[in-house]
Amino acid sequence: MDEDRLKHSIAVARKMVEFSKIKKLGEEDIKNCFIIGSNHDVGYDERLEDIKNRYGKDFEIYNKYCKIVDKIRR
Repeated sequence: MDEDRLKHSIAVARKMVEFSKIKKLGEEDIKNCFIIGSNHDVGYDERLEDIKNRYGKDFEIYNKYCKIVDKIRR
C-alpha cells in the first residue's frame, strides 16, 4: 500500500468513527468501524460479500460486520 492510499484509508477510518459516534454506536462497534474504514481498500477478498461467499452466512466475522452495517444504516 503506497503512502497516498494509506492516508486515504486513515481518513476513511476517521470518518467511519465520526459517523458511528453520530449513530450512537457502542465503543466496540466504533473501534470496529475504524478497522473497517482502514481496511476498506485492502482488496476484493476482504469485502463483506466475499467473506459470506467464502465462509458462509454463519461466519462470526460476517455476522458481526453485518450487525454494524445494519446499525449504521438505521
